[in-house]
Amino acid sequence: MINIFKKSEKNHNKSLLFLWNTIFWQKKINSVLKEFANLEIIKDTKLNELDFSKLNDKSKWENIDDLISDFITCLPFTDTASQQDKTMMINFIKFMFYQLSYKSFTKKVNLIFLKKSPYTIENKIAVNKSKRSFYYDFLDSFKYKPNYNITLIKLLKILL
Repeated sequence: MINIFKKSEKNHNKSLLFLWNTIFWQKKINSVLKEFANLEIIKDTKLNELDFSKLNDKSKWENIDDLISDFITCLPFTDTASQQDKTMMINFIKFMFYQLSYKSFTKKVNLIFLKKSPYTIENKIAVNKSKRSFYYDFLDSFKYKPNYNITLIKLLKILL
């Protein structure tokens, strides 16, 4: 007997995986935004409150760098945030998006909001090197914040 539902079941599993990945990304990003709001670098905000141009156009970003640039332009920085704080947060945001895309890559989930996946088997090492440099640049500035270890542990628990 031919299983006519096999293809449907496969598509259903893919959509469940996509749904899980979307919720996973949203939860992680919202938690990171909350931590930076606690540091008073940005105003308290959530991902769905940010005005992304590509999402409004129902189109895709060309690559992850375009997504990151669009995300950064939407961030509601506080008036008291210094340029060093903004740069520090931007470095962490870059690290965050690359880390989240790596987790999606390891779970074999396509990022449908990107035209080109940031990770492939061929470029994985180079992209991870770039991701690490964003993290180290963030850490170079962040280590001067009072009680930075507590917040750093929270941020890393969110992403890793």
